[in-house]
Amino acid sequence: MLDRERGPGYRVFMEPEEGEKGEEFPPVTPDIPGVITELRRNREAVLGLRPLTREAIAAAQDNGRKLDGLSVNLAAMAETAGVALPTKRIELIPYERNLLGGTGIRMYEPAPFTGLIKVVTIHWPAGCWGLVDVAVWHGNVQLCPRVGFLALNDTTPTYEFNEPVPESEEIWVHIENHALGAHRITVTVSVKET
Repeated sequence: MLDRERGPGYRVFMEPEEGEKGEEFPPVTPDIPGVITELRRNREAVLGLRPLTREAIAAAQDNGRKLDGLSVNLAAMAETAGVALPTKRIELIPYERNLLGGTGIRMYEPAPFTGLIKVVTIHWPAGCWGLVDVAVWHGNVQLCPRVGFLALNDTTPTYEFNEPVPESEEIWVHIENHALGAHRITVTVSVKET
């Protein structure tokens, strides 16, 4: 025998065993006053989180100011000691699009400085089933994959590189959705200054 229950408003059925007549139970009716009371209680709990959230944000901002001060002091100490601190920048370039079925797009962003493409991360949501193609390029060089496209499902792989890229060269992503429905694809390219 198989029991199925699904929350308020759904009917509960029992599969008949061989030779038995199936029995239908009356619809499940929700306890409206109880639901309203529960919603009020949850609202009060959420409103109680507001001061805590404000407090956490203020603490994070205060910590940010302290770290900025520490960084300045560290730089001054290094300069006094005659030590050069490395100042390599790392930039994350995001590409994100909710792509309708049967469409494609190319998204372009210039490299922020001369450096190395270090990491490419691509996210395919559930339901893509290998029908959403993604390729990452810079200039006229295909980077990820080196040939063709990647097409996966419900995963976020990370690919590591040491690919030189000059400042202002276009880093671009080519996406084609061969599925019927829309899918939000996210690609992040990490560039480290050299």
